[in-house]
Amino acid sequence: MADKQKSPWTLLSVNPHVNLTVSEIESGLSFDTRLTVRVRLNSDYPDSVLACMLWMAGRYVFNGMEELDTFRDDFENHPSQRWQGIIDQWPLVFGPTETALKKLFASAKPAVKRPPWSKCPRCGAAIFGCVEGMTDIEEIERLLKNTPAPYWCRSCGQRFKFTGNWLSCTDEFTVEETIESIKHVFPTQQPSFDTLQIEAGEEHDD
Repeated sequence: MADKQKSPWTLLSVNPHVNLTVSEIESGLSFDTRLTVRVRLNSDYPDSVLACMLWMAGRYVFNGMEELDTFRDDFENHPSQRWQGIIDQWPLVFGPTETALKKLFASAKPAVKRPPWSKCPRCGAAIFGCVEGMTDIEEIERLLKNTPAPYWCRSCGQRFKFTGNWLSCTDEFTVEETIESIKHVFPTQQPSFDTLQIEAGEEHDD
């Protein structure tokens, strides 16, 4: 892919599960569990790495707010410059360093299914935000314009494979699949004149 002008900063966030302590529960307070990271969506490194770290942290169950607060202070402190040190410091969250690095720098993979229904091969997230059979055509057009070149998954940081400027995907494009996709985009048929008359309670001679 040809280099492009960097996109504006985007804030990604997750809310990991926290096993609150007895005192935290009894306090009756609500706690902010959000973890955030700032990335550029059309930049590869270190942005996809940071998104993957955020995803991994979101899958970890923190033991109380003290552990989460300590992790958050470390994780959100210039992670683009310190990401490897953060991984080494938090093996409970990221696992062994070698295992974490394999996830962070996993090879680029084709998307599952073709656009606009493409999904991430690692986490299954809808790459363009379109849900087959549920997203209407106007929303599909808007989402595709907002995500013209998905370099990596916003959910887990998995990088996507491109052939030239085209997103690679596991599906082969056939006429039958295209027709079926159109049916999902337009799930209902226009009613006939006879149907409208019947629904209106009108009768007519054959």
